[in-house]
Amino acid sequence: MRVLSVSWNSETDKTKVHLNEDFASSDWIVRADILSDLVAEILDLYDKTKNEVRNPIMLETFGHNSSVTSLESVK
Repeated sequence: MRVLSVSWNSETDKTKVHLNEDFASSDWIVRADILSDLVAEILDLYDKTKNEVRNPIMLETFGHNSSVTSLESVK
């Protein structure tokens, strides 16, 4: 089942989630299970993307936490 699509507007920096009709009309437990799986997948993708950044200070600048302290980033 296709669950959703996501769109991002670069002019407004807004992201919107559009639910598929089949998903939206599914039983709540099915939706909850799928959303739980989706959250885990997105967090994994987010961590992988964040790990591409070579300068941890940039993560902090844009409001993304880094496990590296600013002193360690100078090394």
